[in-house]
Amino acid sequence: MIRADVRDGVHLISHAHVYCYVIEDDDGVTLVNAGLPTMWTMLLRLLDDRGRRPEDVKALALTHGHFDHAGFALRAHRRKKLNQRSRTFWWARRPGPAGARS
Repeated sequence: MIRADVRDGVHLISHAHVYCYVIEDDDGVTLVNAGLPTMWTMLLRLLDDRGRRPEDVKALALTHGHFDHAGFALRAHRRKKLNQRSRTFWWARRPGPAGARS
């Protein structure tokens, strides 16, 4: 399911209780989680409906590495060359306990 504008500039792609948030701003598109691999085509459809292209994706944030959050991340990486060095592909990390090293 694709739900455009759940909030201003925030869109939701969901399938089987798995979610990918698509956030638009003037600079491009940011994805939060990459859902399931099969959700890639839903992302392309949403981008097209919004007048955007995959090249407009400037960042992909994964909250953690489970399959239902990282589904199409590799495909996005290969297509867009997203990587950690360019800071366009990154893991959101919880802060550790006080005094712990990260």
